[in-house]
Amino acid sequence: METARPTSGCEVTGYDITIRNREGRVVHVDADRFLLEALEDAGFRLPFGCRFGACLTCAASVVEGEVDQTQGRAYALRPEQAADGYVLLCVAKPRTDCTVDVGVRRDLYVNQFRNGMRRRDRSAGSRDGR
Repeated sequence: METARPTSGCEVTGYDITIRNREGRVVHVDADRFLLEALEDAGFRLPFGCRFGACLTCAASVVEGEVDQTQGRAYALRPEQAADGYVLLCVAKPRTDCTVDVGVRRDLYVNQFRNGMRRRDRSAGSRDGR
């Protein structure tokens, strides 16, 4: 549901963002603002790293509603993560009222060294590699 609020004689369209995992607090966010900035201005302390979509630190899950990340670059999100409802708050702008879960999403991180790199055996220098 879209709501309009006058600001300095002109109307600015915005949306109500419910932060489900922060006591269901609701913040009104103008349609032209990035969610991370608006939520910080409302007093939330949220994790962030780069502020331009290159890391996953500000990842959130959109439970309900729609955001637009096309003006920013959500470089760090893989297509399947975006399809699962993850967004990067630093480059996402609201397009409808939304319900989101915020905070670091550890399940998005892939440890490229886990199980892929093993300590070499002390005899690794031998000819047969054992």
